[in-house]
Amino acid sequence: MRRKPRAWTPVAKTVVLRPSAATLADVSPLLALVVKALGTNTAARLLDTDRAQVSRWTAGKEAIGTEWAAALSTCTTC
Repeated sequence: MRRKPRAWTPVAKTVVLRPSAATLADVSPLLALVVKALGTNTAARLLDTDRAQVSRWTAGKEAIGTEWAAALSTCTTC
């Protein structure tokens, strides 16, 4: 006799992340490695963005947007 599948219901009402969890979302170290290995121009071509944008990201002048962070973290050719 098979049971009916039940939807999973979490026990906790809220989740509190540790302070170190924020570092897991930071792709700046990965970008730095890619730029160091390939150079700014090639990294920009690889990410399909402007060279100046990559320079701003590596200099910390602008935050890496979620779209670019996802592209960088899932890049199969990096």
